[in-house]
Amino acid sequence: MGRDTGFPRKVRDQLDERSGGLCEICGTADATQRHHRRPRGSGGTRRTESNLAANGLMLCYRCHAFVEKEGRQTRVSYVRGYLVHQGDCPARVPVHYRGGQVAFLTDDGQVLFCTHDDRLDLTDPAYGDYTQCVDCDTQFTTDGGPL
Repeated sequence: MGRDTGFPRKVRDQLDERSGGLCEICGTADATQRHHRRPRGSGGTRRTESNLAANGLMLCYRCHAFVEKEGRQTRVSYVRGYLVHQGDCPARVPVHYRGGQVAFLTDDGQVLFCTHDDRLDLTDPAYGDYTQCVDCDTQFTTDGGPL
C-alpha cells in the first residue's frame, strides 16, 4: 500500500475554512476539489511544504479542470499562481485570488492582500501575521487591512 501524500487533516480543515466553501479562483461555484499548486508528481513527494496550506487551493470542478489542462492554460496557470514551479516556495508565489486580486497564501491558511500593489516583501521567512508593500511600506495584516 502506498504512502498518503495528500494534505493532512489539519491542512484540509485550514483550506476548507479559508475557502468558505467557494472556489478560490472564480469565487462563485462550490469548492469540491483540493489542488496542489506545486504538483506532487506521480510518486508523491517528501517535501513537507508541498502539503501546507500555502500550496493548496480549494477549487470547483471547472476551475480545477482549467488549471490541470495542458497547453496554453498551463502557462496562464503559472502566471496566475495556480501552479508553482518545483523550485519555488508556494508561500512566496502570488496567486490571483477570487476574481484576480493578487494575494499570498500562508502556511497557516491565511490570505495576505495588498490593496496598494501586488508586490509584497516576503524576504523575511518569519513574516508571521503581517507583510509589507514594497512600494508604500504599508504593513498589512492577514485580512488585508493596514496595521
